[in-house]
Amino acid sequence: MKKRTSILLTLIMVFTLMPIGAQAECADQASGDQKAAVIPGKIQISLKADGDDLDNDYDGLVGDEDTGDVDDTDDVSDEEEHQWGEWEVDEEASCFEEGLEVRYCEDEDCDASQERTIPAYGAHDWGKWEVTKKATCLSTGKKTRECERCGEEETAVIPKLSAKVSLKKTSLSLKKKKSYTLKLKSKTDGDKIAKWTSSNKKVASVTSKGKVTAKKKGSAVITLKMKSGATAACKVKVK
Repeated sequence: MKKRTSILLTLIMVFTLMPIGAQAECADQASGDQKAAVIPGKIQISLKADGDDLDNDYDGLVGDEDTGDVDDTDDVSDEEEHQWGEWEVDEEASCFEEGLEVRYCEDEDCDASQERTIPAYGAHDWGKWEVTKKATCLSTGKKTRECERCGEEETAVIPKLSAKVSLKKTSLSLKKKKSYTLKLKSKTDGDKIAKWTSSNKKVASVTSKGKVTAKKKGSAVITLKMKSGATAACKVKVK
């Protein structure tokens, strides 16, 4: 029994000192009483003698000797790979068009870059209205304003002014053959005199300049009509 054990230990030592390839070859050529198997990371030798199984396991690295090196080839995120600089505006965003920002890797040997969009504002930033044409009671006006961000210009119509006119005197007393020139107190910008009329020319007449002349005793109404259609009147009494 001692002799058999000694033989087994000798075989184990031989397998241990053999190169891995030689161990595999030896295992393939083993008899039915002795079988050897090589498993990655572990060498196992099983010897069978007189119905008894003797298993000897040897743990160790198959191949190169363990150097303690660590595989550091794991994926690294793009943020960690590059030394990104600050974002720079390449194209300004406008009211309804997106802009563009760019940044570059600061490594001298790298020409990588990244881009990202700048959202559009979605509305104009209008400045104040400026009148380019004044409205009168006879015609409409025009005003414009400009977007301070994109330069877009908007034009709007200024409605006609409401026409009004008034006289300095709304009543007048004259002696026969006396005269008096009526004058405007106020009128709407752009308006002009169209005509003067008398309700009774035999009592009082009026010229195109508004000069009223008393002709005979009685009363009359002098009416001023503007081109806008606005009117004003003065009651005249002749003594």
